[in-house]
Amino acid sequence: MLAFDDVVRLRLAVTLMKELTENTYNLIILYLANHPEDAGLYYQANLLPNQPPEADVGHLQVNVTADEADADDEEEEAREVLLARVDAQGRRRRRKRGPRKRRQWWVRPWGSGDRRLLFGHFDNLMAELRVEDPYSYFNFLRMSAQMFEELLTRLTPRIQKQDTNWRKAHSPGLKLAITLRYMATGENYPCLSYGFRVSRHTIAVIIPEVCKAIQDELAEEVVTFPQNEDEWRQVAARFQQKWNMPHALGALVW
Repeated sequence: MLAFDDVVRLRLAVTLMKELTENTYNLIILYLANHPEDAGLYYQANLLPNQPPEADVGHLQVNVTADEADADDEEEEAREVLLARVDAQGRRRRRKRGPRKRRQWWVRPWGSGDRRLLFGHFDNLMAELRVEDPYSYFNFLRMSAQMFEELLTRLTPRIQKQDTNWRKAHSPGLKLAITLRYMATGENYPCLSYGFRVSRHTIAVIIPEVCKAIQDELAEEVVTFPQNEDEWRQVAARFQQKWNMPHALGALVW
Protein backbone atom coordinates (compact mmCIF):
# COMPACT_ATOMS: atom_id res chain seq x y z
CA MET A 1 0.00 0.00 0.00
CA LEU A 2 1.29 3.43 -0.87
CA ALA A 3 1.99 5.80 2.04
CA PHE A 4 0.07 9.06 2.02
CA ASP A 5 3.33 11.00 1.53
CA ASP A 6 3.88 9.04 -1.68
CA VAL A 7 0.38 9.94 -2.84
CA VAL A 8 1.09 13.63 -2.20
CA ARG A 9 4.26 13.36 -4.26
CA LEU A 10 2.33 11.59 -7.01
CA ARG A 11 -0.18 14.44 -7.00
CA LEU A 12 2.66 16.92 -7.37
CA ALA A 13 3.98 14.89 -10.26
CA VAL A 14 0.62 15.02 -12.02
CA THR A 15 0.41 18.76 -11.43
CA LEU A 16 3.83 19.25 -12.98
CA MET A 17 3.05 16.99 -15.96
CA LYS A 18 -0.35 18.70 -16.40
CA GLU A 19 -1.89 15.43 -17.57
CA LEU A 20 -1.24 11.72 -17.26
CA THR A 21 -0.01 9.73 -20.21
CA GLU A 22 -2.26 6.88 -21.27
CA ASN A 23 0.30 4.27 -20.22
CA THR A 24 0.77 5.75 -16.72
CA TYR A 25 -2.98 6.08 -16.25
CA ASN A 26 -3.46 2.41 -17.16
CA LEU A 27 -0.80 1.40 -14.66
CA ILE A 28 -2.65 3.27 -11.89
CA ILE A 29 -5.90 1.57 -12.90
CA LEU A 30 -4.11 -1.76 -12.73
CA TYR A 31 -2.79 -0.96 -9.25
CA LEU A 32 -6.24 0.02 -7.96
CA ALA A 33 -7.75 -3.15 -9.38
CA ASN A 34 -5.54 -5.10 -6.99
CA HIS A 35 -5.62 -2.56 -4.13
CA PRO A 36 -9.11 -1.00 -4.04
CA GLU A 37 -8.50 0.17 -0.46
CA ASP A 38 -6.16 2.88 -1.87
CA ALA A 39 -8.80 4.33 -4.19
CA GLY A 40 -9.86 6.98 -1.69
CA LEU A 41 -6.33 8.34 -1.44
CA TYR A 42 -5.98 8.48 -5.22
CA TYR A 43 -9.25 10.39 -5.56
CA GLN A 44 -8.17 12.84 -2.82
CA ALA A 45 -4.85 13.33 -4.63
CA ASN A 46 -6.75 14.09 -7.86
CA LEU A 47 -4.87 11.34 -9.70
CA LEU A 48 -8.17 10.07 -11.10
CA PRO A 49 -11.38 11.81 -12.21
CA ASN A 50 -13.31 13.20 -9.24
CA GLN A 51 -15.21 10.56 -7.31
CA PRO A 52 -16.31 10.52 -3.68
CA PRO A 53 -13.79 8.70 -1.45
CA GLU A 54 -16.41 6.13 -0.52
CA ALA A 55 -17.36 5.40 -4.14
CA ASP A 56 -17.46 1.81 -5.34
CA VAL A 57 -14.33 0.93 -7.32
CA GLY A 58 -15.87 -2.10 -8.96
CA HIS A 59 -15.85 -0.30 -12.30
CA LEU A 60 -12.06 -0.25 -12.04
CA GLN A 61 -11.79 -4.04 -12.11
CA VAL A 62 -9.94 -5.28 -15.17
CA ASN A 63 -8.98 -8.67 -16.44
CA VAL A 64 -5.44 -9.23 -15.23
CA THR A 65 -3.89 -11.96 -17.31
CA ALA A 66 -0.37 -11.43 -15.95
CA ASP A 67 0.69 -13.30 -12.89
CA GLU A 68 0.98 -11.59 -9.51
CA ALA A 69 4.69 -10.99 -9.86
CA ASP A 70 4.24 -9.11 -13.15
CA ALA A 71 1.50 -6.96 -11.59
CA ASP A 72 3.80 -6.00 -8.72
CA ASP A 73 6.53 -5.08 -11.22
CA GLU A 74 4.16 -2.82 -13.13
CA GLU A 75 2.97 -1.13 -9.94
CA GLU A 76 6.55 -0.44 -8.92
CA GLU A 77 7.27 0.87 -12.40
CA ALA A 78 4.39 3.36 -12.14
CA ARG A 79 5.73 4.68 -8.86
CA GLU A 80 9.31 4.93 -10.12
CA VAL A 81 8.26 6.80 -13.27
CA LEU A 82 6.24 9.41 -11.41
CA LEU A 83 8.70 9.90 -8.56
CA ALA A 84 11.59 10.21 -11.01
CA ARG A 85 9.72 13.00 -12.81
CA VAL A 86 9.15 14.80 -9.50
CA ASP A 87 12.87 14.64 -8.69
CA ALA A 88 13.83 15.81 -12.19
CA GLN A 89 11.44 18.76 -12.00
CA GLY A 90 12.79 19.68 -8.58
CA ARG A 91 16.34 19.74 -9.93
CA ARG A 92 15.30 21.97 -12.81
CA ARG A 93 13.64 24.40 -10.41
CA ARG A 94 16.75 24.53 -8.23
CA ARG A 95 18.91 25.29 -11.26
CA LYS A 96 16.67 28.22 -12.18
CA ARG A 97 17.16 29.90 -8.81
CA GLY A 98 20.77 30.77 -9.53
CA PRO A 99 23.45 31.76 -7.01
CA ARG A 100 22.60 33.64 -3.84
CA LYS A 101 22.86 37.39 -4.07
CA ARG A 102 25.81 38.84 -2.23
CA ARG A 103 25.15 41.35 0.53
CA GLN A 104 25.49 44.92 -0.65
CA TRP A 105 26.53 46.26 2.78
CA TRP A 106 27.75 44.77 6.00
CA VAL A 107 26.41 47.90 7.74
CA ARG A 108 24.23 50.36 5.86
CA PRO A 109 25.92 53.76 5.54
CA TRP A 110 23.25 55.64 7.50
CA GLY A 111 23.68 53.19 10.39
CA SER A 112 27.44 53.44 10.72
CA GLY A 113 29.02 54.43 14.01
CA ASP A 114 30.17 57.83 12.75
CA ARG A 115 26.73 58.88 11.52
CA ARG A 116 25.14 57.51 14.67
CA LEU A 117 27.28 59.94 16.67
CA LEU A 118 26.39 62.82 14.34
CA PHE A 119 22.67 62.24 13.82
CA GLY A 120 21.36 59.50 16.16
CA HIS A 121 18.80 60.22 18.88
CA PHE A 122 21.00 59.05 21.74
CA ASP A 123 24.00 61.31 21.12
CA ASN A 124 22.09 64.33 19.82
CA LEU A 125 18.39 64.62 20.63
CA MET A 126 18.66 63.16 24.12
CA ALA A 127 21.69 65.35 24.87
CA GLU A 128 19.78 68.46 23.78
CA LEU A 129 16.69 67.55 25.79
CA ARG A 130 18.75 66.81 28.88
CA VAL A 131 20.21 70.34 28.86
CA GLU A 132 17.41 72.42 27.36
CA ASP A 133 14.10 70.70 28.14
CA PRO A 134 13.99 68.19 31.03
CA TYR A 135 10.22 67.85 30.66
CA SER A 136 10.55 66.67 27.06
CA TYR A 137 13.38 64.35 28.12
CA PHE A 138 11.05 62.77 30.65
CA ASN A 139 8.34 62.52 27.99
CA PHE A 140 10.79 60.88 25.58
CA LEU A 141 11.86 58.07 27.94
CA ARG A 142 9.16 58.32 30.64
CA MET A 143 12.06 58.78 33.02
CA SER A 144 14.13 61.70 34.31
CA ALA A 145 17.79 62.09 33.37
CA GLN A 146 18.87 61.38 36.96
CA MET A 147 16.88 58.14 37.08
CA PHE A 148 18.26 57.13 33.69
CA GLU A 149 21.83 57.58 34.91
CA GLU A 150 21.13 55.64 38.10
CA LEU A 151 19.58 52.77 36.16
CA LEU A 152 22.40 52.82 33.63
CA THR A 153 25.02 52.57 36.39
CA ARG A 154 23.37 49.48 37.81
CA LEU A 155 22.81 47.76 34.47
CA THR A 156 26.15 48.50 32.80
CA PRO A 157 27.96 45.40 34.17
CA ARG A 158 25.14 43.21 32.82
CA ILE A 159 24.74 44.67 29.31
CA GLN A 160 28.20 45.97 28.40
CA LYS A 161 29.98 44.08 25.63
CA GLN A 162 33.66 43.99 24.73
CA ASP A 163 34.97 45.79 21.66
CA THR A 164 36.58 43.65 18.96
CA ASN A 165 38.98 44.23 16.10
CA TRP A 166 36.03 44.25 13.70
CA ARG A 167 33.81 46.83 15.35
CA LYS A 168 33.04 48.65 18.56
CA ALA A 169 30.26 47.33 20.76
CA HIS A 170 27.14 49.43 21.28
CA SER A 171 27.34 51.45 24.46
CA PRO A 172 25.16 50.42 27.45
CA GLY A 173 23.53 53.87 27.38
CA LEU A 174 22.41 53.42 23.79
CA LYS A 175 20.99 49.97 24.56
CA LEU A 176 19.09 51.26 27.58
CA ALA A 177 17.74 54.27 25.68
CA ILE A 178 16.43 52.09 22.85
CA THR A 179 14.76 49.73 25.31
CA LEU A 180 13.14 52.50 27.36
CA ARG A 181 11.89 54.24 24.22
CA TYR A 182 10.40 50.96 23.04
CA MET A 183 8.64 50.37 26.36
CA ALA A 184 7.45 53.98 26.55
CA THR A 185 5.92 54.20 23.08
CA GLY A 186 5.65 50.68 21.64
CA GLU A 187 7.34 51.84 18.43
CA ASN A 188 8.19 49.05 16.03
CA TYR A 189 11.79 48.07 15.40
CA PRO A 190 12.17 49.82 12.00
CA CYS A 191 11.12 53.18 13.51
CA LEU A 192 13.59 52.77 16.36
CA SER A 193 16.20 51.71 13.83
CA TYR A 194 15.93 54.91 11.81
CA GLY A 195 15.85 57.13 14.89
CA PHE A 196 18.75 55.60 16.80
CA ARG A 197 20.56 54.45 13.62
CA VAL A 198 20.93 50.87 14.77
CA SER A 199 19.96 47.86 12.68
CA ARG A 200 16.50 46.51 13.46
CA HIS A 201 18.01 43.04 13.72
CA THR A 202 20.40 44.31 16.38
CA ILE A 203 17.50 46.02 18.17
CA ALA A 204 15.67 42.70 18.22
CA VAL A 205 18.60 41.35 20.25
CA ILE A 206 19.17 44.42 22.42
CA ILE A 207 15.65 44.83 23.81
CA PRO A 208 15.23 41.30 25.26
CA GLU A 209 18.78 41.46 26.62
CA VAL A 210 18.21 44.74 28.47
CA CYS A 211 14.77 43.68 29.74
CA LYS A 212 16.33 40.52 31.17
CA ALA A 213 19.04 42.61 32.83
CA ILE A 214 16.44 44.95 34.37
CA GLN A 215 14.52 41.99 35.71
CA ASP A 216 17.59 40.35 37.20
CA GLU A 217 18.84 43.60 38.75
CA LEU A 218 15.61 45.04 40.17
CA ALA A 219 13.19 42.15 40.65
CA GLU A 220 13.89 41.52 44.32
CA GLU A 221 14.00 45.23 45.11
CA VAL A 222 10.97 46.48 43.16
CA VAL A 223 8.66 43.47 43.09
CA THR A 224 8.59 42.41 46.71
CA PHE A 225 6.29 39.76 48.12
CA PRO A 226 4.54 40.42 51.45
CA GLN A 227 6.01 38.31 54.22
CA ASN A 228 3.47 38.68 57.03
CA GLU A 229 -0.12 39.63 57.79
CA ASP A 230 0.61 43.33 58.34
CA GLU A 231 2.23 43.67 54.91
CA TRP A 232 -0.76 41.97 53.28
CA ARG A 233 -3.08 44.42 55.05
CA GLN A 234 -1.03 47.31 53.68
CA VAL A 235 -1.48 45.97 50.16
CA ALA A 236 -5.25 45.69 50.68
CA ALA A 237 -5.36 49.23 52.12
CA ARG A 238 -3.61 50.65 49.04
CA PHE A 239 -6.05 48.88 46.72
CA GLN A 240 -9.00 50.27 48.63
CA GLN A 241 -7.54 53.78 48.76
CA LYS A 242 -6.65 53.94 45.06
CA TRP A 243 -9.37 51.83 43.45
CA ASN A 244 -12.10 51.76 46.14
CA MET A 245 -11.92 47.95 46.11
CA PRO A 246 -11.77 46.38 49.60
CA HIS A 247 -10.02 43.12 50.46
CA ALA A 248 -8.03 43.07 47.17
CA LEU A 249 -4.48 41.74 47.27
CA GLY A 250 -3.58 41.76 43.57
CA ALA A 251 -4.76 42.19 40.01
CA LEU A 252 -4.32 40.32 36.75
CA VAL A 253 -3.94 42.26 33.51
CA TRP A 254 -4.30 40.67 30.09
